[in-house]
Amino acid sequence: MMMTAQKDNDIRQIKALLKTVFGENYREKSSYALRRGVDPVKGLSFVFRHDGDVLGTIGFWPAYLQDLEKGHLQKILFLGPLAVSPLLQGQGIGASLLRKGLSAARFQGHQRVMLVGEPRYYAKVGFKQTLPNSITMPNGQDADRMMVMDLWQKATVMPNLPKLGTLVPYAPLMRAGDMAMRVPDRPFNHLAG
Repeated sequence: MMMTAQKDNDIRQIKALLKTVFGENYREKSSYALRRGVDPVKGLSFVFRHDGDVLGTIGFWPAYLQDLEKGHLQKILFLGPLAVSPLLQGQGIGASLLRKGLSAARFQGHQRVMLVGEPRYYAKVGFKQTLPNSITMPNGQDADRMMVMDLWQKATVMPNLPKLGTLVPYAPLMRAGDMAMRVPDRPFNHLAG
């Protein structure tokens, strides 16, 4: 068994693993609103292999955290999906993939990682819930499952977050007018100008 960088020819096996772990409709999860039409961050996708089979995967995607009160945008990494074959869960493979991915993200100079997931699991590796701040996915949901890690702060320090925020899909060279078109039904009008 070994962990390696994800290769293009791993995609078919990764999709099959995601269906096994998250169900046939895994692409309907709120996190996929941040991934549609966006490539993962280069150098931050890893797989766990055994005899050529992909049994675990992790990736990071570019996104923005928008402060809905002040209108500020901050570029972040959005972690996921993290998936491990049900046959191997509980053996530390997910934690190993997390450590490898977070280490690579630090090496690339990224500042902040966010995810939507199970707080008890991700707290073990240093993520903190964003509550009591109200930060949601683009659909306005999952505030109770939003987690954050600032890669350059001590794990005991709570990251500085907006009181009211949402994750926004990444678009290179995004301008205020472009955001309103990419993410309908969100309050971006106050950014125009």
